[in-house]
Amino acid sequence: MKTEKDLAIAVMGPTGSGKTETSFLVAREFRGEIISADSRQVYRRMPVATAQPDERILSGIRHYFISELEPEEEFSAGEFAGKARNIAVNCFSRGVQPIITGGSGLYMRALTDGFYEREISSPEVRSELNKILEEKGKYHIHNMLKQVDPASAESIAPEFSRRVFRALEIYMVTGNRLSEMSMVNTKPDFETLKFAIDLPREELYERINKRVISMLDSGLIEEVTELMSRYHYSTTNSVNTVGIKEVMMYLEGRHDEKEMIRLIQRNTRRYAKRQMTWLRKEKGLTFIAAPFRGLPLSSDISEWAASEIIKRTRKFMESGLRT
Repeated sequence: MKTEKDLAIAVMGPTGSGKTETSFLVAREFRGEIISADSRQVYRRMPVATAQPDERILSGIRHYFISELEPEEEFSAGEFAGKARNIAVNCFSRGVQPIITGGSGLYMRALTDGFYEREISSPEVRSELNKILEEKGKYHIHNMLKQVDPASAESIAPEFSRRVFRALEIYMVTGNRLSEMSMVNTKPDFETLKFAIDLPREELYERINKRVISMLDSGLIEEVTELMSRYHYSTTNSVNTVGIKEVMMYLEGRHDEKEMIRLIQRNTRRYAKRQMTWLRKEKGLTFIAAPFRGLPLSSDISEWAASEIIKRTRKFMESGLRT
């Protein structure tokens, strides 16, 4: 199918797969700018914990949504999508190629496709809300909705607990109010060529384990100590994050350093597994799958992935056909 729309390039993949370096190499090849679709890298004060791009990358290619907000500020997928779409359109108007990269699947989907209320669900959130309903009743649940989404609370009576539940679930999963969902229910005025880096599980998990040690060597504990003087994972959503929460629990004396490292590595691997599950459900996504044999050296994976993405993007652009 021929497309006359502008074309963005998305580089996706689980945490630890090399998205940051890969997107940098792709952006350098196409003289582009990078839109970060990461719900944690957008915050200041936590560059190590959120694995933000280093100075070499940030100085080499213009990035958006890196270290822009204070940890206490809320930033939903809908807000991100609206702002990121405007940035992408501005890039096109300047003849610049937008490269979108990040591991937050909902942010990426909101930007490239829009998302719909029926696609959003979380068994964990529903279980939590059921427990609150049993203990405190439907009026308490309705008051919870009123605090985060007054417009929906006004239009849904407490007696309609199922609808109240649904509106709260959407907010707790996405940070978006049901009453404002329409702003991300439409596709953007550009197309996106989407790629995902897919490494063998053993290779990915080894990279994750090593990265955790590298983060500790780079000052993770000191960074979290400073964060903890202002914020806590129980009250600030942005620091309720793998790598931060476990260090805070260590600093509170709830486990020793060895256990802290084990938990960060385990929880990061679990997060990567959830990301891959999400990616495998995405439509129109091309996986850049590393071979089980002849796998590039770990240090070369980003160069290999970037070369594959560049090659396939050029082929697509030259043909003008969507595969």
